[in-house]
Amino acid sequence: LIILGLTAVALSSPWAERVAANIRERPGASALIGLAGLVVTPVVAGLLLFTIIGIPLGLILLVLYLVAILLSGVFVAYRVGGWLLDRSNRRHAAPWLRMTVGTLLLSLLMSLPWIGGIVQVIVLLIGFGALLLERRDLGRRLQAAPVHEQP
Repeated sequence: LIILGLTAVALSSPWAERVAANIRERPGASALIGLAGLVVTPVVAGLLLFTIIGIPLGLILLVLYLVAILLSGVFVAYRVGGWLLDRSNRRHAAPWLRMTVGTLLLSLLMSLPWIGGIVQVIVLLIGFGALLLERRDLGRRLQAAPVHEQP
């Protein structure tokens, strides 16, 4: 998780910030969208795999689904680390420090007996949903952006 998280932050910390903002501002919506996405995506991919034309699309969708599942913990860790650092009056901490602190805390919580499994499910639902919400919001912003015509 730490390697994936630090890589994601190094490649695009604004992206991590946008997804973490969804977790902060809409945790309930993130969890509900995450649950729906976790159920609906494999069903849609499975239906696509039944047609010749849909096989490549279904496979691409499954790969994107797995990548999103892996990244869901990264964004929750980033948000948790940011929350902890904000609480300790380090609001302007570096993104890599936010990721490291959050990953360490989440890893500790996930390793606890009984509680760890519940934490994993919550992290998956909220992180996956926040990622889906961020992608949807980005699509809406791109659609609303004016198109500049070439002379």
